Amino acid sequence: PLSLGLVASRGGGARPPLRCDMLFTATGRRAVSDGLGLEAAGVALASNGDVVVGADLQSRASRVYAAGDVVGAPQLASTGIAQAEGAVDAMFCASSADCAPSSLLADAARYPIGIWTVPEVALVGLTAAKARVPPHSLEVVEGIGRYS
Repeated sequence: PLSLGLVASRGGGARPPLRCDMLFTATGRRAVSDGLGLEAAGVALASNGDVVVGADLQSRASRVYAAGDVVGAPQLASTGIAQAEGAVDAMFCASSADCAPSSLLADAARYPIGIWTVPEVALVGLTAAKARVPPHSLEVVEGIGRYS
């Protein structure tokens, strides 16, 4: 068994150690945009190196679009593919009425999210909390799936 102590928490209070048999943790990713000359091209970068884009995935440089890991979380292949398709639509559509990729970043319900584990975990759409309230007011059933 493992015993994990909490070093710091957002609430600030002390907590007893967590005792468990197994731990799964993800430490995060960071866009590696250093040294590419993006700022010289007029592309704005966030403090963590992410390319700053609008809802249409266009950077502050008028002819530069970005999608995938370089625009920030959730940094998953399925999300990057959906964002790339939206960026291409924004670049080549004659008018915004023809195709509108807006909210690919602001609305997580617009793209799939997969968590690469065994067994697999994936989601797309509203969170359970958002599905329960108006305007949706859906019945939500949550539980644990047992795999054999």
